[in-house]
Amino acid sequence: MDITGTATIYDLLVERTAEHADMDYLVFVGAESDTTNMTYQEFVESVDRFATGLHREGIGQGSGVILHMRTGLEFLSCWFALAKIGAISVPTNLASAPPELAHAIAKSNAEFVITETSFMETFELATQSRDVQIRKFIVKGAEGGSAGTTPLDRIVESHRDEQTSGQADIDSTAVAEILFTSGTTALPKGAQLTHANLIRAGYRVAHHYQLDHDDRVLSMLPLFHVGGQAMGVMCALVAGSTCVLVERYSASSFWDQVKEHRPTFAMVVPTHVRTLLAQEAKPDDRDHTLSKVAFGLKITDEERSLFEDRFNIRLTYCYGQTEAILLIAIAPLTGDRHWPAVGLPAFDRNVRVVDADGEDVPVGEVGEVIVEADPGRTVMLGYANDPEATENTIREGWLYTGDYASFDSRGFLHFADRKKDMIKRAGENVSALEVETVLTAHPLIDDAAVIGIPDPIRDEAVKAFVVISPGKSLSDEDIGEHCRKHLSAFKIPTVIEYRESLPKTSIGKTIKQELRQSAGN
Repeated sequence: MDITGTATIYDLLVERTAEHADMDYLVFVGAESDTTNMTYQEFVESVDRFATGLHREGIGQGSGVILHMRTGLEFLSCWFALAKIGAISVPTNLASAPPELAHAIAKSNAEFVITETSFMETFELATQSRDVQIRKFIVKGAEGGSAGTTPLDRIVESHRDEQTSGQADIDSTAVAEILFTSGTTALPKGAQLTHANLIRAGYRVAHHYQLDHDDRVLSMLPLFHVGGQAMGVMCALVAGSTCVLVERYSASSFWDQVKEHRPTFAMVVPTHVRTLLAQEAKPDDRDHTLSKVAFGLKITDEERSLFEDRFNIRLTYCYGQTEAILLIAIAPLTGDRHWPAVGLPAFDRNVRVVDADGEDVPVGEVGEVIVEADPGRTVMLGYANDPEATENTIREGWLYTGDYASFDSRGFLHFADRKKDMIKRAGENVSALEVETVLTAHPLIDDAAVIGIPDPIRDEAVKAFVVISPGKSLSDEDIGEHCRKHLSAFKIPTVIEYRESLPKTSIGKTIKQELRQSAGN
């Protein structure tokens, strides 16, 4: 496949359908383990129906569309359909609080929302902001159509027998979606990803994990994350293979699903590793089809050894980020992995480790990871409506990741630290500054600092150090209730320590290293 070409992701779907029309592209495993199979031909026909219906509802080239749905066939049909008509998908985290959705809508200039009835109350709160102007809600499960609301099922079914329409005259340089990613600022930034970005991301995975049409890709990560898209949907499409799409991961159901659907490749994160190890050992734990397993984020040497020995699986470390769409370094499938190195630079990557002046640091020395950038092809096009953040991140042909690592003498990359003040909780990124901003907005909280602390299951827990106004008092429950109004559940502090003051530098900056040391980090 020519990854430097002009094809859109819809073009790629049509191309693969011509090659594998009667082969399963999707095997969807619902929350109750109910299964739906769709061949390439059946899926492209579904996408065409969705595209026709959505186009008739006024969604066209360049339209921004919030896609707030559970992992499923409707999500994917909408995602590809929006790509076909040249619209820009804005997948949002299902745990988003109203202010977070309002920010995503305003920053992406979205005019439409595709969602489910269970999320409408959240959107009603989100759209009270004066910065939010939604033309229409298209809702799965809606029985009728109130003002500005249209049932998704109705618009798809009403155009079932019509000739498909709405394909835009675009190429791979067009923006396909905006994914919001937590960084070092208080509010998430929207990474603009083109069709070329998504195709190359899928190709990078397929190439390094040697996927072809005989493979079956198990996807357990949510589709509003770049991991679920690149390590599941897109790599399967590029390889012309089958994607086994799981709506909701369950440790107790995992191996039964593996044995039923026979995947050969999967991506796992620490939560998967730890919860699977916590299950009762069985004599057939090593009897499965998984032969290639990608792994992201940090686990202990003991956890890796226990997992690999018990399940006869070699975990292949990989490292990436949304802005780089996706993989930057990957450990080899065979031979010495140099554990805990995250791997060698991907085949099409030029990766450097530099100091504060942008100069390469010596082997073994820690510096910032930067990646050679062709915006809109090898890395994101930029941040939506944020030229200053874009210029700070993509400079002189390089994407500055904000991550810190070192190279060893054999060229393997060793991860040192995540982005400044980032907390990783069960695969979710949490910006400490975002949580701190919410905490200090409480009228009785004078100061706050947030760090990540070890969590035996979810990688890290969110810990808050809070300074209450003199003479006042707040309980953990009070603070939790305040946070729930503004933050996703996974961002809410689960550990709170009350302080009379926080350690500060001479210019008033909180010395978080002292807080981490006091917490035992």
